Amino acid sequence: MSADMDRPMTLKRPPKPAADDRVDPIEVAPPAPAAAPAPPADAPASAQQSTTSTPRGKKRELTVPLSNRISVEASEVLERAAEEAGSIRAALEQAIFAHWGRP
Repeated sequence: MSADMDRPMTLKRPPKPAADDRVDPIEVAPPAPAAAPAPPADAPASAQQSTTSTPRGKKRELTVPLSNRISVEASEVLERAAEEAGSIRAALEQAIFAHWGRP
């Protein structure tokens, strides 16, 4: 394939300048970071802790991403199982371990 076939020679329209094209970044003060709202006082302690950090001494569970296409019927069964198990992941893991056993 030749190089002249990769891109057109001329643009159909000129590029638009950025919205802050004529603003000097040195003279403009950066916006102040927004403060995170505090949880309500009656919220449980677990809601106040960060969900991304793990307590010291505990290691994160190793997981593998999974993405599959399933039929509508299987999706309906999986949704009912997820309501019973608490999550889709828990429902899938329970079904796999029940059918094939644990490693």
